[in-house]
Amino acid sequence: MTSDRTNTIDEQSTGGSGDPSTEAAGGTDTGPDLDLVLAEIHAEADRLRREDPELAAYEREVTATFDRMVPNTHVDLEASLSELEGLVPAHLLPPDTSPRPGRSPAKQVAVVIVARVIGNRIVERLMRIATNRVTVFHGAAVSFLRSLADRIERLEDTVGVLSPTVTAELDRLPYVTPSAEVTGWLADQLDSADGPVAHLGCGAGELVAALSRPGRSCYGVDTRRGLHVAGLRDALDLRGTDPFDHLRSLPESSLGTVVVDGFVDRLGLASQIGVAERLADAVVPGGTVAVIVADRSAGSAVLRDLGAGRPLSAATWAFLLTHRLGSEPDVVEGPDGNHLVIGRRRS
Repeated sequence: MTSDRTNTIDEQSTGGSGDPSTEAAGGTDTGPDLDLVLAEIHAEADRLRREDPELAAYEREVTATFDRMVPNTHVDLEASLSELEGLVPAHLLPPDTSPRPGRSPAKQVAVVIVARVIGNRIVERLMRIATNRVTVFHGAAVSFLRSLADRIERLEDTVGVLSPTVTAELDRLPYVTPSAEVTGWLADQLDSADGPVAHLGCGAGELVAALSRPGRSCYGVDTRRGLHVAGLRDALDLRGTDPFDHLRSLPESSLGTVVVDGFVDRLGLASQIGVAERLADAVVPGGTVAVIVADRSAGSAVLRDLGAGRPLSAATWAFLLTHRLGSEPDVVEGPDGNHLVIGRRRS
């Protein structure tokens, strides 16, 4: 996926002209279909990338440079400052000069002298400056350690994620359209599902089209907007957003069926486990969760080499989903050698 931050090719492809207005099903002009417009822009951008390797290389260089210069995590400076302000300032308690049983007269005199020294305005001011600096240092150290812990956690969560450079190379691979046999087989496995259906990593939307029925809400999510043009023209609900981000944003029990595809192979191991958790939460009790597990021993050698992240086997997905769904999912081999891990959330 090419970053949305980089619009070098996309801007050239549109040339700043043209009227993308579309007609609604009833024949009334409702203004531009923005999803279709964006899909057409990305499709044209993909064509330019294929035809002009230098332009594609320049775009990848700009994207990689941006990713190197901009931190992947956001440090909330205001929150850190508020935390510092909320600390109880360090201070030096004055010594207790009252006579105590067992305290020698010499020690009592020494305590009184120390108290008078500390009570001196100049000394008191110096001590206040010193204790304030201790307070600030303590607060800064705590804030830094919390930030470091958060960054380490994020790093552990993203181990195995492909770099933007490698992702850009993978996105140059031609899209392999699933055969009608495979799409039909998947649709048969999922056709009994009730409620809204989401396919995360939908490609061009072939499975969305196969599962669409009157009265059933069905949509697909994939960052490769250029693949959506034909489907959007056929009135499919295809959304050009990140499938992982979309999954994390779904309200609990908001879907009847959710299907995830190849994007999970590019996630780190902790994120893949998080996907299993979110899938179970996203469907209603009795809802269906399905993971399409590709046979990486077949297909493109380039994909096997460049996409060497942490793809999980069908058995591992079944293991992760079992206790989250409350029942053991089935693992079914498809006609193309891929596997479908499919289960239902216990009611």
